[in-house]
Amino acid sequence: MPPPAIWPKLHTRFFAKSGYCDSMIGMPIMTTSNGLRRTTGMAEAAREFTFENGPVEIPITGRSMHPAFPEGSRVRMEPVSFPFRPGRVYAFMKNNHLCAHRFVSMRGEKAEFIGDANRDPEFVHESRVIGYIPGSGSHVRTRLAALINAILVRTHAPLMKRLRIALLSRLYGKSIFRSRI
Repeated sequence: MPPPAIWPKLHTRFFAKSGYCDSMIGMPIMTTSNGLRRTTGMAEAAREFTFENGPVEIPITGRSMHPAFPEGSRVRMEPVSFPFRPGRVYAFMKNNHLCAHRFVSMRGEKAEFIGDANRDPEFVHESRVIGYIPGSGSHVRTRLAALINAILVRTHAPLMKRLRIALLSRLYGKSIFRSRI
């Protein structure tokens, strides 16, 4: 875990983009002196930073949360609260990076997340969840997005993915068919 003296700079230094988790919260992540990334320590430090200092504003660099969070938009991350609520967007550490995806369900100690424009869910241990991102739409929209994801994410057919993206686009009033499908 990084020393307390660098926590105020944490929000500008440890977020990065990954290959599979596409809706990232951008900028290079902090590394140890030998260059190895410390995700567990970073997850704890980030969670502690948000609890001590309040919400953190961070940029979105990927497209997997279209249409709720367009690429290049800035979102506010608040301290995580348990239990997780289906339909809410949470930030979590995955493969040395911070991702922002919608929560679907719990499976034991692992939480199932999926990006609104992604086909495959991701399973993340609950200890890796850093914070929650409010403002992903109205309560009704959030619930509908969670329901659409929960039903249509189980199939891997391209047609089902198009249908899910079309429903989410309609729900948020934006067209996202230009993004990869």
